[in-house]
Amino acid sequence: MGIIGNNPTVESSTRVNIDLRSLAIAMPKAGVTVAEDDDWDDMPGLSAPARRALTDAGYMRLGQLVTATQKEVRDLHGMGLKAFEVLRRRLVERGLAFADSA
Repeated sequence: MGIIGNNPTVESSTRVNIDLRSLAIAMPKAGVTVAEDDDWDDMPGLSAPARRALTDAGYMRLGQLVTATQKEVRDLHGMGLKAFEVLRRRLVERGLAFADSA
């Protein structure tokens, strides 16, 4: 057991990542509101395997990818190069970026 903030929890990067993903939904960057934050069904060019990979990894909306590195997303089973480029371009259009983008 460790402590993150004032809440006792198991020390785990997975726990922290889940909390950060929740924060990304609650506080989107660059003026993007949750209503404008695309979900996977509203994203042309994103294949069904890529959608499943994102959902299975806990990413339900585009804005949540700001907590993920490019490698983490590219390494998802079912994520192809074309689907990754669709995501990257959509993030850029929204003024967002992956966590490791400059």
